[in-house]
Amino acid sequence: MKKKYILFAVLFTSFISCKQIDKLTQFEIKYSTNFKIPSTIGINLPFNVPTPDIETNISEKLENNQSNKELIEQIYLKQMLLTIESPNNQTFRFLKDIDVFLLAEDLPKIKIAFKHNINNDIGQELDLDVIEQDLQEYIKKDFYTIDVTTTTDETIFSEVNIKADLKFWVDAKILGI
Repeated sequence: MKKKYILFAVLFTSFISCKQIDKLTQFEIKYSTNFKIPSTIGINLPFNVPTPDIETNISEKLENNQSNKELIEQIYLKQMLLTIESPNNQTFRFLKDIDVFLLAEDLPKIKIAFKHNINNDIGQELDLDVIEQDLQEYIKKDFYTIDVTTTTDETIFSEVNIKADLKFWVDAKILGI
């Protein structure tokens, strides 16, 4: 009977240790970018919004977490939050739909986040629905670009400046563990 308890204790401790090691090899990296939605856009007509390239600095971010590109196992978009920076009184009520795509050199364009049928009661922050998929090949690049497609359901009379905060979850081996 004692042998069963000892075996159980050893297996339980091993399981807990593996979970703790997994936690050490998982971390978040964050990026931000800004884009502008121009005024007097057509209602119910989808249009693309240009965004600047985002430098990944991935090697530096991984090094800060005792890892490197070769040790990445997975990278997922965990959250994408849009915040209106100006005009101060503007809300997201003008948006009907938004789709966000990721582009990187030599890789196909893929959809990473969206929000459809946006509620008119929405304020100045919009938390998008993210699509769970491994994005490591995109984030390993030196630069990536987000491509934003929006459809509005009301006219806006001044340019809307939006900040996009992206939070990625990374699972990587740390020092080869």
